[in-house]
Amino acid sequence: MEQISLFPSQEEQESLDIRAEQQLNRKVSYDVGEKIGNSRKDQAALKKQFLEDKSIDVLTQIESASAVLAAELISKQELFADFSLEKERDLGVDCMVARLKQLVIQRVVSQPADEADSRKDFFKASQELMKRMNNLYTWDEFESFIKVMNNQLRYEGSSGEYTEKRIATLKEEISNADTLDPKECEELKRNLQKAEIRLKDINEANLWNFSVLGESFKNFFTKQQSINSTIKAASKIKSWDDLLSPKKSKSGRKTNKPVWERSLPDRPDRVGGREIKVTNPENMLRTFSFRGIEFGVYVNDQKGLEHIFRCSEALLDLAEILEISEYSISLNSTLGLAFGARGRGGNALGTYEPGYKVINFTKERGTLGITAHEWFHALDNYLFDHSHQHKNGQFGYLSNLEGYGITISTGIVNAMKELMEEIREGSSLAYFSNDNKPEASWRLSYSLKDSYQRENGDLLSVMTKYKNKLDESYSYHVKMLSFIEREKGMEKLEKRLQRDLKKYAQALAWYHEQQTGERVEEIPYPSNKSQYFQQAIHLDRGKVNKYWSKGVELAARAFEAYIEDKLTSMGRKNDYLVCGTRDASAFPCGEEREAINHKFGELFKQIEKVHLL
Repeated sequence: MEQISLFPSQEEQESLDIRAEQQLNRKVSYDVGEKIGNSRKDQAALKKQFLEDKSIDVLTQIESASAVLAAELISKQELFADFSLEKERDLGVDCMVARLKQLVIQRVVSQPADEADSRKDFFKASQELMKRMNNLYTWDEFESFIKVMNNQLRYEGSSGEYTEKRIATLKEEISNADTLDPKECEELKRNLQKAEIRLKDINEANLWNFSVLGESFKNFFTKQQSINSTIKAASKIKSWDDLLSPKKSKSGRKTNKPVWERSLPDRPDRVGGREIKVTNPENMLRTFSFRGIEFGVYVNDQKGLEHIFRCSEALLDLAEILEISEYSISLNSTLGLAFGARGRGGNALGTYEPGYKVINFTKERGTLGITAHEWFHALDNYLFDHSHQHKNGQFGYLSNLEGYGITISTGIVNAMKELMEEIREGSSLAYFSNDNKPEASWRLSYSLKDSYQRENGDLLSVMTKYKNKLDESYSYHVKMLSFIEREKGMEKLEKRLQRDLKKYAQALAWYHEQQTGERVEEIPYPSNKSQYFQQAIHLDRGKVNKYWSKGVELAARAFEAYIEDKLTSMGRKNDYLVCGTRDASAFPCGEEREAINHKFGELFKQIEKVHLL
């Protein structure tokens, strides 16, 4: 049987060893390779540097060191963190004005475009906005502020060239005032004053570029309807007690009990596959060409050796299944690994950090079945970064099919689109909960009663007929949408369709109870979503894209199923790599699973075609 064993020379081993002070006496669980960074300590130090000196110079330094950190710091959450209603009250600001400031900040977009220049503009505009708002205490001052901002946002992007020429012409005409009528001369002087004010406003507007703070922010100062609605909302505040009194919770405290838990073996098992001899992290680093490997303070040598040995076996099996080299597993040396080093609490067995390209396996339970899942997250993120030539600061995943750049093969993008379509689309049954209370009463249309009678009380048949009718109406209205409004318009139509369908279902359930005395707890209806997607939405308690039904999570779990099926077909098993994917609650099954597996095969063919791995 083939064995893999890589032992670096003493000199090479020392150059890879970057162990921390607490790891000095360890033989296995010490850090090697490049320092991955962004541990909680590293992150706190970098943030502290910026927060102590919020300046363009410091931002430029951070930008050159890490676009990821710059993107994290240049956000509404960070730049407006100093604002609080309590501070405004203590400074003597009128309660209505404080509320207006809060509403203005809420209108600021969360983050700018993912470019260094956009972050710089966003930072400058945010700082100037806070500087101006810090000087507002009364309604009169805020009203003047609105007028100034309206002026600047209207002039933003304008060229001052015409106004400069106009000023020069007016000055020349005034210099010949002895030939003019006194009234004409006064008129020229007034026009000159207006032109100079206009030029000042244009220059001021282009200096701060406030529109980078977002369309909603801009609308507040430039659209009267937006101004009026915001002021109306703030005018309801009559006192600081009104503003600061805590809102009553509509529900009791919720528990964090997980909706689904993976079925795990007591210990990871492996059947088949090549042998590998790994005795220290340097062996693993060199075998797979990882950027770095790090260990937590509480990971001892015994636990560290178990992790690197079993993880190396898992990654060898993964490389063999995907028909890529061991080096490619590290995604061209961009990926790092951590064992028990970067946990944030909670029940997760492991996590992938897209900002720092590192998979963390928890100390104890990270040895069970998560490697394939987290590795696909890393690949998904790598493909997105590749589409931007790895110059993006904000992170993303190609499986989201949005925000990706142009420097990626269209074959890969199309294969990912087809994969996500296969994952999400299909034919399944969905259910609405019966929300009718005992005292509920509905005024029913003749068509609902007639449909119920014609279908002999079969709720699914009645709902199917009504949904088909709604789908026809939806298709017609989609055709009527303009190209510019298409995306937003379709979103609104889909929400309205779902709202109408749910309302009909509630009325139908009520009528069924009136006719039969039977209360149904769920009303079935046909869905064009796959059973896998539908079940994920159920795990998210009906909220699409909350967690389980997010595209990135759907893709990663489906990849697990693909890998386990590949192992099974080879008569193999590796519980450290993947396990427990036969559970229909969280994974694709049956024909859907087979179709999705085929699409994964097509995706990796496209990746191989352009030699990306």
